[in-house]
Formats: sequence, structure tokens, C-alpha cells
Amino acid sequence: MRRAKELRAAGVTNLLEHLKESPEDLAIIRNGAVILDLNDTAVRVFGGTAKAEFVGQSTDRFFSRDCTALGNVSDAYVQGQREFQQQASTLRLDGTPFDSLFCVVLNVPRAEDGIWLAGFIDITEELRHRAVTEALRDELAHVSRISLLGELSASIAHELGQPLGAIGITARTVLNILDQPEPDLQSIRGATERISLQATRAGEVIRRVRGMAARRPGRTSLVPIGELLREAVRFVRHELERNAIALSIGIDDEDAHVAVDRIQIQQLLVNLIMNAIQVMRDHGTEAPAISLNGRHEGGRLVLDVRDTGPGISDEDLPLVFKSFFTSRSDGLGLGLSICKTIVEAHGGTISATNRTDRPGAVFVIEMPLPTGG
Repeated sequence: MRRAKELRAAGVTNLLEHLKESPEDLAIIRNGAVILDLNDTAVRVFGGTAKAEFVGQSTDRFFSRDCTALGNVSDAYVQGQREFQQQASTLRLDGTPFDSLFCVVLNVPRAEDGIWLAGFIDITEELRHRAVTEALRDELAHVSRISLLGELSASIAHELGQPLGAIGITARTVLNILDQPEPDLQSIRGATERISLQATRAGEVIRRVRGMAARRPGRTSLVPIGELLREAVRFVRHELERNAIALSIGIDDEDAHVAVDRIQIQQLLVNLIMNAIQVMRDHGTEAPAISLNGRHEGGRLVLDVRDTGPGISDEDLPLVFKSFFTSRSDGLGLGLSICKTIVEAHGGTISATNRTDRPGAVFVIEMPLPTGG
């Protein structure tokens, strides 16, 4: 890594930025490391039959062209770090690619400066299994969303019925005006504008349903916290009205943004609200109410969903997030398990407790806020 040290001595303070602008120096550094020795396991992992096939070869030969590991390890070296580790895209002797964990000791005891000890762990299968697991998790979340939409079918029909009914009534009004000898064009214009507004409202309902029903990869974006909560409430508004359940929302800063997958967080919140609605309905709770609260705590967003139902029994508390656990005879036991998966995929946590001020359950979600959020 002589070239990396020369660049440092010449005043280059950010080696990685320099290498982006100087492909010539990057090529020198990538080809500057040579294999001096390796063990039999390394020979086997890289698809060889003898050490002689590797000794004296440039290490660049065994990394894909777009792999950043050699540039990054050089930067770690000139900064005086003792160790380095990175997932790398590596190549076997015949050019076959495989994924590895590239681990380097940069300061080998009793060795000359510039002699490194490197290790490679083949993680190809682990990454493949992880990809399969993530695909299954996404599929399970999608199935859960479809099931949730089934439970919300009455609400969706109600949400669509109102604007569609208004469109029908207003359209008949327009026809009646047109039947008059001298139709009032201003009245027709006003009625047509009302039809347009109601059609937009119906389109928004359809958009929300399609968004939750779609099979799609996760997409993270910055979303205002208040907007997230109110979008979720729109899904369950009719269920709240039908069961005479009061809902309140309290947020420290509605405009604060959080980096989330909008559809997944909608699914999470709708699941928790529907769970509270069903529990209070089945229990016959008097004056049922749900509150959604949000606050900042040490760089994290804390959301809690509280209800005034019977609470969660001591026996059930440790089990509520287990797959297929349910206290309802018609439940699948997937809703809260999916909630936990969604929150953890966002780097957060979710917990369930009982209220201390009165009967009722509390679900607390904590998720990191964006840097500076």
C-alpha cells in the first residue's frame, strides 16, 4: 500500500474522495497488494488446488471491479486503524463471484509495516437464506394486509358509498336543471364542481386501499408523523363511528418527519387500532376510547396507542407478539406478530403493557428519528 502512504504524505486528507477522482491511483492501490502466503482453507474457498496458484498474485484479481473493499481497507491503513472488516464481492480463481466477509489485521505483531493478515468467510448461502427469509416476511405482511382489508370491508364500502352517493344525487340535479327551458349554467357549474370533489374523495379511498393491497418491495421515505397517524385513522374511521369509540390524537410536533415505509406503518397503526376496537367491542366496554400519542425522546420517536378496554391478562402479556397467538376465537394471531416485524425492520421496538391510571392496554412503539430530525 505504498501509494496510499505516498498520497497521505503529499497532503491527501480524504483518500476515498481522492480515489473517486483519480482512477489511476485507485488502479495502483488495487494492484499494489500481493499474496505472500495462504492456508489450505483459503485455497479451497477460492476454488484452487494448490498455493502456487495464488502466491505472488495481486489481490485485485480476487475482488469484483465494483467492490470498494480494497479502497476502504487502504483508507483504514493510512488512518492508523489496527483492524478492518467489510462485506465484499469476491471472485474465485475461475472468476465465479461469491459474497464474503473480508476481515483484515492491519498491524500484525512482529511483522514488517505493510504486511497484513486477511481472512475471508464465504457468506453466500447466509445471504441467500436471508433474502429468502425477507421475501417470506414481506409475503406474510402482504397476506396480513389483505386479511386486514377484509376486516375493514364495511368501512371501505362506507367510505366509498358516501362520495358515490353524493355524485349520483348531484348528477340527477344537473339533469333536472338541463331539462328546464333555460338551464342555469352557474348552478350546473357549481354542481359539476361538487361532483369533481366527490370523485376525488372516492379516488383517494381507492388509492389508500390499492396501496395497502399491493404486493410491493419496501420503500422508505420521510413522512410527517401527523400525516401518518391521520392516514391510518381514515382507514378505521367508520369502524370507530359504528362502535361509538372516541379517538384522540396528541403529538408534540405533527410536522416532525420520520424515515419509514409509509404503507407498512399504516398497516402497523391500523392493526393496533383495529385490535383495540375489537377488544373493547367484544368486552362491551363502557365509554370506549382510543388515544394516539407521539413524542420525542432522545433522538427517537415514541408512539403509544392506548385503549379503555379490559387490558391484557398477566398470562397473555409475554405472548401477545408471538405468531399465531390470539385470545379471539376468530383471530389468526398474525396481526401483532406482523406489527413487531414491521417495527424491528425499521430499527425500532414495540412493547405491550397495561395502563396504570385505569383499565386498558398500551402499545408503545419506539423508532429512530432521522439525523437532525
